[in-house]
Amino acid sequence: MALTAGSDDSMPLGDAQPFAYTPDALSNDVTEIAARGVSEADEAKCFADCELDMEQCQAAGAMYRDPRTYAACTERAFAKFQTCGRY
Repeated sequence: MALTAGSDDSMPLGDAQPFAYTPDALSNDVTEIAARGVSEADEAKCFADCELDMEQCQAAGAMYRDPRTYAACTERAFAKFQTCGRY
């Protein structure tokens, strides 16, 4: 069903109940916000995985002798590290 300007058709969710506003659960306390991160063990594992990925990138860069291969590999390793531990 296509809706056009001036159409009398109801919206598909026109009868949905609006959401009630609730204030954010986080406070402005930076220690509380920082405490919501990953555990030290998880952070250490993420760092170790990143170090291994970077070593593999160096090996791939040396094998293929292509700076683009090394750059793409390190970019993927860094992106993987950035998202590691964020469940």
